[in-house]
Amino acid sequence: MRKRKQGLPIVLAATVAAGTFLAAPQAYAIRGLDVDAKTDQAGEESKYTISFELEEDLDRGETITIRFEDDFDVDERIDERDVEVNGKRARSVDVDDNVIEIEVPEDLEDGDDVTVEILDGITNPDDEGKFYVKVRTEYESWETFNVKIVDEDEEFSVSLNDAKAGAKTSYILGKFDLKSGDTLKKGKTITVTFPDAKMLPAKINRDDVRVNGYGAANVAVDKREVEIEIPSGADGDDELKIEFRQAAGIQNPDKKGSYTIEIAYDGEEYESESFTIKEGSGSSAGSNFAVSLSNSTVGANASYSFEVDLGSKQLSYNSQLQVEFPANGMVPAYIAPGSVSINGTPASNVWVNGNQVNIMTPYGFSPSSKVNVVFAPSANLVNPRTAGDYRLTVKLADSTFTSQPFTIGGTLNTGPNGGVDNSAATISLSNPALNAPTAITVQIRGLSAPLGRGQDFLELALPAGFTVPGTIQPAHVTVNGLAAAYVATRGQNVVIYPAQDLYPNTAVNLVIGEAANIKTPATAQAYSIGVYSSEEREPLFIRAVGVGGVVVSPTVPADAAHLRLDVASFTKNGQSYPLAAAPYTVNGNTLVPAQFFRDALGLSTQWNNQTAVIISGTTVIRFTVGEDTAQIGQTTVKLKVAVQEKNGMPMLPIRFIADTLKYTLGWDGTTSSIVMYK
Repeated sequence: MRKRKQGLPIVLAATVAAGTFLAAPQAYAIRGLDVDAKTDQAGEESKYTISFELEEDLDRGETITIRFEDDFDVDERIDERDVEVNGKRARSVDVDDNVIEIEVPEDLEDGDDVTVEILDGITNPDDEGKFYVKVRTEYESWETFNVKIVDEDEEFSVSLNDAKAGAKTSYILGKFDLKSGDTLKKGKTITVTFPDAKMLPAKINRDDVRVNGYGAANVAVDKREVEIEIPSGADGDDELKIEFRQAAGIQNPDKKGSYTIEIAYDGEEYESESFTIKEGSGSSAGSNFAVSLSNSTVGANASYSFEVDLGSKQLSYNSQLQVEFPANGMVPAYIAPGSVSINGTPASNVWVNGNQVNIMTPYGFSPSSKVNVVFAPSANLVNPRTAGDYRLTVKLADSTFTSQPFTIGGTLNTGPNGGVDNSAATISLSNPALNAPTAITVQIRGLSAPLGRGQDFLELALPAGFTVPGTIQPAHVTVNGLAAAYVATRGQNVVIYPAQDLYPNTAVNLVIGEAANIKTPATAQAYSIGVYSSEEREPLFIRAVGVGGVVVSPTVPADAAHLRLDVASFTKNGQSYPLAAAPYTVNGNTLVPAQFFRDALGLSTQWNNQTAVIISGTTVIRFTVGEDTAQIGQTTVKLKVAVQEKNGMPMLPIRFIADTLKYTLGWDGTTSSIVMYK
């Protein structure tokens, strides 16, 4: 799936559920429901388009609910960037089981035609047949539509971004089941045979090929064939999906017609369903222009500029130019028109669709076949997070132009939340007395993804006990000293839309003033507050604050255990002790070797290269390498990251263990280390 915006992170579901919501009477029913799957193949991922007519008004923020029959696989990570309502991103999305609740982004009126597009995250049932999809709104009862799913044995689907003859495009093959119970094996090779050798470039970068969502270990081109080495992440999978990004340079056949693609693996052969290439009046100009960057380091915020020679084409007033960037996460959800110029003049309009940026030429634009495009630093473009060579493409009407490769280098900082270390971030209350109005000050060390003004947001999750009013005025909340553009409350959560762009790796000072009338709990104890960003799936950080005289002491006990990321040792009582593997982070979650819990904390700990067991009193926690669940006694709980293996040692999520066993886990600023103690 694409890297996506989180309207409400999954871990906050319990907090929001605690709020009181009143269901309106459902006296009306939606009309003319239609559900269309981009592919009706059994077991395949598919985009879904759901259209209907309203019989009752819906205001911005009110909900449309869609339920897929249990045979569908609905990814719980679906969020705003995967759902559009009438072409606009949903205001928020919440997934529970196979039910998707969508907040509409704008006011809708009785009689309006509504189109909901779920772009990603829905997998069709494994068997053929008719399966229901139900839809309702906040004021209208369920309407049902039956979707027909078919099963064409041993054929896999082919999806193209552009089906015109001669166009350079992305190719997505599958997903489909491997034969005879076969599974993918790390290091083995998959052979993909295309219908024409002219379709393939001489070389394809491995970063432009994905196997089941993981970057290929190696890629080689030989005439019509592409040899793909299976990466470690896909090892053991019994299904196969191959993605060739547009930057791979694959070009459609020159002639229109029906074609198929063949895949061979482990002695078995698979053939695709037919895909159609249309007549192409457009042209592909190949690698004919250079791209300049202000900063070519991985993950860096950078300006981009280039000049395209359109040949016989001309760009004129009120024309649309589309720029497609090569990697997920490079483009923010919103770019201000003033941040993009064409031939030295700001664009009249700019809108974003995934990694595509559509630019409208301004009034008085002089027609030209040479177009100079500049994305200023304020456009908040972010370089790919993996070093390598990349290309971008420019489209004008039916013509496509591909850049020369540009190189992204360096090493991405692997601190928490994908590049920013918020271990020293703080949360403080102006008045920690019981049941008292208090200001809340949040010091964020940095963001790993940019936030667009008025578009993206920060979110505070306040625990039960705090009193949060239904409405907070933007003037009572500041972000880096500037009043917020908009503030919303959802149960115990406060959502803040900044009035300015916030850039990656930049500190943020968030203050909710006492005038907002948030009140402390009536019970004296320590309370944990979570800080989230709409652009990052994991929390930025969670901090404890004391209320009613309870002190959350920054003083670290002398016998506390200290860890540093990427250092294979820990310290305790001034002594250093070796570890079999160094701690590291995955998606903002710190993993440490099982050995640490025995040697540093004295917990009864057993492990081998596949499992680990930690025992504290009567609590028994069991982990399995490769699994994102753990067993606490007889209960299965979900982990935020799967257990991994390094140097024969299970690497376990330290935050989960600390919270389960009631240890304090924090940041010791005096030693710049992670600290854990009872």
